[in-house]
Amino acid sequence: MQYLEIACRVALLAVFLASLVSKVRRTDFVEFAESLRAMRIVARRRTRLVAGAVVGAEATAVVLLAVPRTGATAYAFALALLVGFTVAVVVVLVRHERVSCRCFGASARPVGGLHIARNSFLLALCVAGLAASRTVGSWHPGGVALAVCGGLVAALFVVRSEDLGAVIVSTPKPGGPASVPSRR
Repeated sequence: MQYLEIACRVALLAVFLASLVSKVRRTDFVEFAESLRAMRIVARRRTRLVAGAVVGAEATAVVLLAVPRTGATAYAFALALLVGFTVAVVVVLVRHERVSCRCFGASARPVGGLHIARNSFLLALCVAGLAASRTVGSWHPGGVALAVCGGLVAALFVVRSEDLGAVIVSTPKPGGPASVPSRR
């Protein structure tokens, strides 16, 4: 179980770090704040304040997840943050808004089911990490290395999920028009 906890912690840490880094430059922060304004989740006059709070909360999550002894606190904080993000996505979807998500930097893809799936996966990592953080055991360096690699791979899939989703959606289906040979 301790390897599961390491993998969950590394995955969540890398995801929150990637999200944080994508918002710290001034132009990126302004674009993120504009995406929040377009979502109409908070009052227009408070958009920058909320954007700053999100960046601060992501930085807090990074610090908590980076410190091994934070256990339940780190996972509970990440869980609460992700629940908030997921609620925002659901509100946008219920309103049928076509707003792009600036979770990991510039994106033209509107918020959709992929974002719900991605957040659900991250929420599951929080729950699994929280449960696994309550176990104690000896660690083997090979197991730790494998857990870290697994966490990084999971984070890569999450951070690049929009690109992967675009590839999957644009891939021709077997028997579809792209698979019919042309006759010349």
